[in-house]
Amino acid sequence: MNGKNLVIIVAAGQGTRMKNAVPKQYLFLNKKPIISIVLETFLTNKCIDLVKVVISECQIKRYEKIVTRINNRKLLPFELGGKTRSESVHKGLLSCSNLLTDDSDKVLIHDAARPFISSSMINRLVKELQSSEAVFPGLPITDALWYCDQIIFRKGPQREKLVR
Repeated sequence: MNGKNLVIIVAAGQGTRMKNAVPKQYLFLNKKPIISIVLETFLTNKCIDLVKVVISECQIKRYEKIVTRINNRKLLPFELGGKTRSESVHKGLLSCSNLLTDDSDKVLIHDAARPFISSSMINRLVKELQSSEAVFPGLPITDALWYCDQIIFRKGPQREKLVR
């Protein structure tokens, strides 16, 4: 029996490392907020049954302005996040615990600031979850990697054996 596939989109980050007043997920890419692109990808995917977004309390108005244009029954009411990504994921899971009633129900977790997940990747992840307890996409590393010890740089590990 196939269960439900729920996606928790973590969007509570403040973008502090980026030092921008607007968190990454609310910046525009091709005239759309990044979070809109992410939502569109998951909401239009036939493998996905439910989508829960976890946001920061200080971004409620910004988020609501974006989702008022979305008319999709898969999109659940938002949940407020925590101080860390882990706390936000935990809060998202707790808020959906009543929806996950069967052992065949699966949860995908995605970062709202990552707009380039494809529908085919989502489909592959869902398929792999049918026979695995946990999965994640691994992308090849193409950059040169080096170790730095004080001021000495040493050749890093073989890229062919690493994924990100």
